Amino acid sequence: MYVYIESETAKQTGSYPLYTVGFYKPDGKFEADSDHGGEHGRDEAATRVAYLNGAARPRRPGRTKDGKLVQQIIRHVNGQQWNADAMVRIVDELRNAGYRILDWEGVSDA
Repeated sequence: MYVYIESETAKQTGSYPLYTVGFYKPDGKFEADSDHGGEHGRDEAATRVAYLNGAARPRRPGRTKDGKLVQQIIRHVNGQQWNADAMVRIVDELRNAGYRILDWEGVSDA
């Protein structure tokens, strides 16, 4: 089973703690897989542990289940001049992907 440990404290690194993902061998020695530091180091380490222990790979933000949302938006942006109609189509695609979008006056989606 994979785990993460705080391998270096914030004091040691001078900023954020360093988390190391790995597993313990039967002899008790820790075998490292990867290191994660920075502001989101702990979350990244936890995500890596979950994946290594069999969880599905998490979706990257901004992607639909089929991974096409970003490509759809880029197609619209590249194929259109920036105008209100192009923006409406992009917002519609985001809404269809399940994102809540604020309207132009800042009123929340229904």
